[in-house]
Amino acid sequence: MSQFILSPAAQRDIFDIIEYIAKDNPRAALRLSDQFYQTFEKLSKTPGMGYYRSEIVSKEKHVRFWSIGNYLIIYREKEKSIEIIRVWSRYRDIRSILKSLN
Repeated sequence: MSQFILSPAAQRDIFDIIEYIAKDNPRAALRLSDQFYQTFEKLSKTPGMGYYRSEIVSKEKHVRFWSIGNYLIIYREKEKSIEIIRVWSRYRDIRSILKSLN
Protein backbone atom coordinates (compact mmCIF):
# COMPACT_ATOMS: atom_id res chain seq x y z
CA MET A 1 0.00 0.00 0.00
CA SER A 2 1.48 3.33 -0.91
CA GLN A 3 -1.19 5.74 -1.96
CA PHE A 4 -3.85 7.83 -0.35
CA ILE A 5 -7.16 9.27 -1.46
CA LEU A 6 -8.50 12.52 -0.06
CA SER A 7 -12.25 12.64 0.37
CA PRO A 8 -13.90 15.84 -0.86
CA ALA A 9 -14.59 16.73 2.79
CA ALA A 10 -10.91 16.25 3.70
CA GLN A 11 -9.87 18.44 0.76
CA ARG A 12 -12.16 21.20 2.06
CA ASP A 13 -10.85 20.74 5.60
CA ILE A 14 -7.25 21.14 4.48
CA PHE A 15 -8.08 24.15 2.32
CA ASP A 16 -9.94 25.84 5.18
CA ILE A 17 -7.16 25.16 7.71
CA ILE A 18 -4.39 26.36 5.42
CA GLU A 19 -6.35 29.43 4.32
CA TYR A 20 -7.08 30.39 7.93
CA ILE A 21 -3.44 30.05 9.02
CA ALA A 22 -2.13 31.80 5.89
CA LYS A 23 -3.99 34.98 6.82
CA ASP A 24 -1.52 35.50 9.69
CA ASN A 25 1.45 33.41 8.65
CA PRO A 26 1.76 32.15 5.04
CA ARG A 27 5.00 30.28 5.77
CA ALA A 28 3.46 28.39 8.67
CA ALA A 29 0.51 27.49 6.46
CA LEU A 30 2.84 26.12 3.80
CA ARG A 31 4.79 24.11 6.38
CA LEU A 32 1.59 22.62 7.80
CA SER A 33 0.33 21.74 4.33
CA ASP A 34 3.62 19.95 3.61
CA GLN A 35 3.40 18.18 6.94
CA PHE A 36 -0.13 16.98 6.20
CA TYR A 37 0.86 15.50 2.83
CA GLN A 38 4.03 13.91 4.18
CA THR A 39 1.96 12.30 6.92
CA PHE A 40 -0.62 11.04 4.40
CA GLU A 41 2.23 9.38 2.49
CA LYS A 42 3.64 7.84 5.67
CA LEU A 43 0.22 6.54 6.74
CA SER A 44 -0.39 5.08 3.29
CA LYS A 45 2.82 3.06 3.60
CA THR A 46 2.05 1.90 7.16
CA PRO A 47 -1.70 2.30 7.71
CA GLY A 48 -1.65 0.44 11.01
CA MET A 49 0.25 3.32 12.63
CA GLY A 50 -2.98 5.10 13.47
CA TYR A 51 -5.05 4.32 16.50
CA TYR A 52 -8.68 3.36 17.01
CA ARG A 53 -11.04 5.47 19.10
CA SER A 54 -13.76 2.91 19.82
CA GLU A 55 -15.47 5.36 22.17
CA ILE A 56 -16.12 7.53 19.11
CA VAL A 57 -16.39 5.14 16.14
CA SER A 58 -16.94 1.40 16.32
CA LYS A 59 -13.83 -0.59 15.45
CA GLU A 60 -15.75 -2.45 12.74
CA LYS A 61 -15.78 0.76 10.68
CA HIS A 62 -11.96 0.53 10.49
CA VAL A 63 -11.56 4.25 11.12
CA ARG A 64 -8.18 5.25 12.51
CA PHE A 65 -6.82 8.51 13.87
CA TRP A 66 -3.43 10.19 13.69
CA SER A 67 -2.41 13.47 15.32
CA ILE A 68 -0.34 16.31 13.92
CA GLY A 69 -0.05 19.06 16.50
CA ASN A 70 -3.56 20.40 17.08
CA TYR A 71 -5.02 18.48 14.14
CA LEU A 72 -6.44 15.03 13.80
CA ILE A 73 -6.28 13.02 10.60
CA ILE A 74 -9.19 10.61 10.34
CA TYR A 75 -8.71 7.82 7.81
CA ARG A 76 -9.62 4.26 6.90
CA GLU A 77 -7.82 1.50 5.10
CA LYS A 78 -9.01 0.48 1.68
CA GLU A 79 -7.88 -2.54 -0.29
CA LYS A 80 -4.94 -0.83 -1.99
CA SER A 81 -4.89 2.60 -0.39
CA ILE A 82 -6.09 4.65 2.53
CA GLU A 83 -8.87 7.20 2.41
CA ILE A 84 -8.35 10.39 4.35
CA ILE A 85 -11.88 11.04 5.60
CA ARG A 86 -11.38 14.32 7.47
CA VAL A 87 -8.69 16.58 8.91
CA TRP A 88 -9.96 18.42 11.98
CA SER A 89 -8.84 20.53 14.84
CA ARG A 90 -8.55 18.49 18.02
CA TYR A 91 -10.76 21.10 19.67
CA ARG A 92 -13.84 20.20 17.63
CA ASP A 93 -16.55 17.91 18.96
CA ILE A 94 -15.40 14.90 16.99
CA ARG A 95 -17.80 12.50 18.65
CA SER A 96 -20.90 14.31 17.41
CA ILE A 97 -19.47 14.92 13.94
CA LEU A 98 -18.52 11.27 13.38
CA LYS A 99 -21.89 9.81 14.38
CA SER A 100 -22.62 9.25 10.70
CA LEU A 101 -19.80 6.70 10.54
CA ASN A 102 -21.34 4.47 13.23
